[in-house]
Amino acid sequence: MKQAYKYFQLFDLDTIYSKLQNRFEFTLKSTGFVKEPRLEIWDYSKQDIKDEIPELYYQFADLGLDINRGAVFATMPHTTTPIHVDYENNNIRSHEAINLPIFNHTNTTMEWFDLIDNTGQLIDMNVMNQSMYNVTVFEENQCQLTDTCCIDQPTLINVIKPHRVINNNDANRVVISIRYKHGNFTKFWH
Repeated sequence: MKQAYKYFQLFDLDTIYSKLQNRFEFTLKSTGFVKEPRLEIWDYSKQDIKDEIPELYYQFADLGLDINRGAVFATMPHTTTPIHVDYENNNIRSHEAINLPIFNHTNTTMEWFDLIDNTGQLIDMNVMNQSMYNVTVFEENQCQLTDTCCIDQPTLINVIKPHRVINNNDANRVVISIRYKHGNFTKFWH
């Protein structure tokens, strides 16, 4: 069984979090926060990350990780996302991502599942969110819960193991998921 998550050490987190919060607070307010669907996604380009948060960009570079992009996920209050597997343009680009919480991470849970029945439905997130991300969605009766955590610090996550987010907050839960160019599990899982 492949691991679902592992907390990941990054440095200068106060600076990184401050810049992320300043960058996305306006975006959240100007869009009226998340409505339907339960999840909103904004792309954050590699160049924007490099220009706006060099402290984050160069830590990834020093680790030999070539950032592809960041995906900023905002989950509505008191909602649960569908159980899903992540794709990019209908292809698995990476088996993993490093997620950093931006807003309202307490009272939230990320859950991972093993599949009992793998007949999921591919959902094109481009239609829903003007995003490059797609997901295959599974019903709860197709899955068995295997792991849970709260993304309250930088966390290496398995994005091809079925997973979902539960937001029990009165506000949107917002994380940035850093996607990097790598086709398989890295040394960081060990």
